[in-house]
Amino acid sequence: CVSIGTNKGFKILAVNPFTLLYSLESAPVSIAEMLYNTNIIAVVGMNERAIFTLKRLTIWDTNTQTSRIDFSFNSPITYVKMNKERLIAATQYNIDIYNLSNMHKLFSIDINGSLVRIALSPGLSKYYLAYTANILKGEVTVYDLTTCTKQLTINAHKKPIIQMKFNSKSNFLATASSEGKTIRVFSIPSGKRLYSLRRGMYVTEIYSLSFDPTSTLIGLTSVRGTLHIFKLGASETVQSESREKQDSGSDSEDKMLNNDKRDNKHHLDGEESDEEEKGSGGFCGGWCGLKFLFSKIGGIVADDPVEALTAKTSLAKFTGENIKKPNIVGFDKDDKVILFCKDGSYYEYKFDPAKNEIKEIQSTNLSEFKNSLD
Repeated sequence: CVSIGTNKGFKILAVNPFTLLYSLESAPVSIAEMLYNTNIIAVVGMNERAIFTLKRLTIWDTNTQTSRIDFSFNSPITYVKMNKERLIAATQYNIDIYNLSNMHKLFSIDINGSLVRIALSPGLSKYYLAYTANILKGEVTVYDLTTCTKQLTINAHKKPIIQMKFNSKSNFLATASSEGKTIRVFSIPSGKRLYSLRRGMYVTEIYSLSFDPTSTLIGLTSVRGTLHIFKLGASETVQSESREKQDSGSDSEDKMLNNDKRDNKHHLDGEESDEEEKGSGGFCGGWCGLKFLFSKIGGIVADDPVEALTAKTSLAKFTGENIKKPNIVGFDKDDKVILFCKDGSYYEYKFDPAKNEIKEIQSTNLSEFKNSLD
């Protein structure tokens, strides 16, 4: 199912086949967050003079068609997330965490007016909240919502993070920065970097990230109109351990490169350069020469040459004009990739892992949902 906020209210639809399950047209809705496939939906409005407002979070029951509870805030609500244990409501100044079973507030995080992005893990036995509250660099803070304690901070990128996503098991966190060149996957709760995924050499905006149900694939879309699928094989940790065994007893520069930047367990450097890539004025020694060479490989920045060699490229990609529109990407069963665009259009693709190909198999024009997705 998919929940959609519109300029008239909100709707809930089944996807295969597309069927309208519920509709309420009473006031414009900016956020319509559904609790899995249940009758509970969190609703935030678009203005101050309506049944749903910008500063009030309403937990709506579609069975009874009434509000179960309302929460009022002093500033507009920017994010709402739910899993089976926790409700998260965020403004530009605070992130409030509630126990979903009784709606009691557990604690609040002060973010000083700089919230950029949040992600909530689906959870099995553990529940995590990740948020980035730094508009200058790509720092991610992770909270353990089971113990209500701060777990760790990851310096994931040098530039601000614009997309984050947990996998279904809550043990992977994928991040993308404003440069959109490299996506990184971190182990949770350790914070160790497991994978670097190279999207391309040019700066772009990443619209959406998603793991498949088995956490072996990652899909992403960008403003360039391209859908990428990456395969997660052996992690960088496993690869580096293998290289260390092969290089045991060697004092070569390759071994020095492989051991670079592993001292800090929780803080990892980013891939983006603070300056535009440019040619070298002359050869300045082996290390500088290597860094310059690596900076030209797939747009990977000069200050992490090891990542330039180990970053995975996409297994398959598909380019289309429809993908240039703001969208959300996701995986369905049987290797299907689904895309839901902000203008209300819906697309299905088939990923063939044997041929590493993506083909469009279905599209639906939902013109009545124009400008509906947040």
